[in-house]
Amino acid sequence: MINITIEPNVKIISELNSGDYVKTTGTVYFLDYISEKSMYKIKICQNDEYTNFMNDLKNRDYKNSLILYPENNLKPTYNKYVYSSNISLGDNIEVIGKINNYMGYKIIYIKNTNDLKIISKANNTNNNTNKNIGNSNNSNNSNKTCNKNESSILVYLSSKSSSKVYHTLENCPYGKKIINKTYFNISNVNSAYKDYKLCSYCKSHSNIM
Repeated sequence: MINITIEPNVKIISELNSGDYVKTTGTVYFLDYISEKSMYKIKICQNDEYTNFMNDLKNRDYKNSLILYPENNLKPTYNKYVYSSNISLGDNIEVIGKINNYMGYKIIYIKNTNDLKIISKANNTNNNTNKNIGNSNNSNNSNKTCNKNESSILVYLSSKSSSKVYHTLENCPYGKKIINKTYFNISNVNSAYKDYKLCSYCKSHSNIM
């Protein structure tokens, strides 16, 4: 019996269509451990869109975004690989797989950890964060940590609230009520979120602000 190897088509993220078997590259702009699904969820954007994705959360063009999921039987190996590889925000990675489309979002399912490779590590100190940090819709991820250098601190706000308040503490009683959290570097407060104010509880209980 002859095994025929099908080579993936090389495409950029914006060109991906449902059903394509591709090899593509992108920059990690989201990384979080989803406890309900017992796996790491990674989102990458087209390399030249990374700055826009990190600095302008409200106007992200998701046609330039790709969500990475492992096949169910790969979850334990995939989780170990993501952790041991120290995949972080800002890393440039290559991924191979078949594209699916769900409600306008592009998803690629990984069958083998060999199909997920780090091309280059982030060299910006803003990205030296714990891999449990990201833009999250998961309110149960309470173990988020970050470096204490001001340039690497991630703060969060509600992505669906009109309240212009951001939080720095995960144990903030007001922040705990947020279901749809959006995380961003504190260095972006004065640029993209200059109208936002620090939560009064976080301000009085934080030793890093």
